[in-house]
Amino acid sequence: MVYFRQRLSAEKDAPDSREQARMERFRRKLGRSALYGTYRDVQEFESTVRKDLALVMHEMVTIARKKR
Repeated sequence: MVYFRQRLSAEKDAPDSREQARMERFRRKLGRSALYGTYRDVQEFESTVRKDLALVMHEMVTIARKKR
């Protein structure tokens, strides 16, 4: 699981358009083999990770039960 912070373009450390394009290509490539998401602040990061982790764990338990 990989998470990217969404920055507002007005922020002083916001990436330039070339860097944004590179990150978008990386995200698309990553999306083929990994779960990724975005967040805006710490609270959203925490809730997103918790939700995604619960989903992944549920899938793993479901798969393990089917193998029995």
